[in-house]
Amino acid sequence: MKKQVVIWGYHHPSNIKAIKSLVDEDIIEVIKWFGEDKSFNFNFNKLIYNPYSMIDRDLLTIPSTFDQFLRQYFNSFIEGYSRVDFARAKSTQELWHLFYLYAHYFYTLLHKSTDVVLFQNLPHHGVDIILYAVAKALNIRTILTTQSLYENRFWYMEDIEDFGIFKNIKINEPLPLTIKKTFDKDLFYMKNIKIKRHICINNLLIDFIKVQRKNRKPRTLAGVFQKYKECKAYKKFRNKSYAKEIDFSKKYVYFPLQLQPELTTSVLGKKYVDQLLAIEHLSTLIPEDWVIYVKENPKQTFKQRDEFFYQRFKKIKKAHYLPITYNSHALIKESQFVAVVTGTAGWEAISGGKNVLVFGQAWYKTLPGVFTYNENFLLNDILDYKINHTNLEKEYSSLMSKTFKGILDPSYIEIFSNYEDEQNSEYIKKFLLQVLIKESS
Repeated sequence: MKKQVVIWGYHHPSNIKAIKSLVDEDIIEVIKWFGEDKSFNFNFNKLIYNPYSMIDRDLLTIPSTFDQFLRQYFNSFIEGYSRVDFARAKSTQELWHLFYLYAHYFYTLLHKSTDVVLFQNLPHHGVDIILYAVAKALNIRTILTTQSLYENRFWYMEDIEDFGIFKNIKINEPLPLTIKKTFDKDLFYMKNIKIKRHICINNLLIDFIKVQRKNRKPRTLAGVFQKYKECKAYKKFRNKSYAKEIDFSKKYVYFPLQLQPELTTSVLGKKYVDQLLAIEHLSTLIPEDWVIYVKENPKQTFKQRDEFFYQRFKKIKKAHYLPITYNSHALIKESQFVAVVTGTAGWEAISGGKNVLVFGQAWYKTLPGVFTYNENFLLNDILDYKINHTNLEKEYSSLMSKTFKGILDPSYIEIFSNYEDEQNSEYIKKFLLQVLIKESS
């Protein structure tokens, strides 16, 4: 029976071809396709960055029975939507009403005959989180994917909570893999990063000009001045917060901060999207004579790094803020262990033989040497554990055998030298056929 499908993303040409092939073969009918291609029936950038495109429509009110369920997604919406200029200087009350308008919009879209909602990536922009929430409230099946760091493979799950566990995903294709025993993984997305200077007054003038023009990403004067204030606070308090003296003779835990706002913290961090909360909890775990060396992500801007971030950081007596120039791999090597929310530094650590404590849903959280923080966690559990590299390779191979062939995020084409559009389209089509048929088998 033909599936009635709503799609978020899948806008790379090879992905589009795979979807349209399923439509032509009468396997799916697309109710609505949110993407960037001109042929889509709704550009999701318009929906994300300019909510007025939605407000003018006739919208149904969501049933009151959904209210409590949807409310649990509000903070995730706020976090994801904070990357949108339109959200700047909006009060909590305004964002609350906007949250419900989006919920009404997606309920109006989904409530009649939708079978499946396809997400090209885990929802993390704010608006797509509401689409996910409404689908779950309606008991509509969601198919979620996200690219893996291994070439030409992606993860699949049907609930965000399953990411990193993948308990409902069977072995797709046996992959006997090896892992180079080193901390340095030469990540393509961390190459040639230029540290932004943030000339705040220049940014203010550019943004002021944009306010005066009609723009597909509307912003307000209040938002522009708030951005300027954030920039100034970041430059002032970041530099003041750097540790004056660093003593590497002390035992330490290395905690690299992750880029924010971003999927890895916004959604997968859960409550530890608040990374300072993780550092606070870590500080109560370690002995009094240990320290925590915290290094900022090289890509981080002034978003979520305001005055009170640094004021709060200063209150964590065991934590020391390091300049970006410190070498992350050297810090991993000499640490007692590494602590992250979900970051790739945790994968770098265990693959080089160093244990890691994770606070969120890291994709590698079930592998040997990875410990998940909870209130009853014992420090000796992580200190006494020794990673067996052969066993790590075995468990890693088993985990990666749950992935599927293909590239859904075109930025990952860079790490796959044999990429071909036609072949990739076939991979994506095969995957979609397999997971769509699974429901009825």
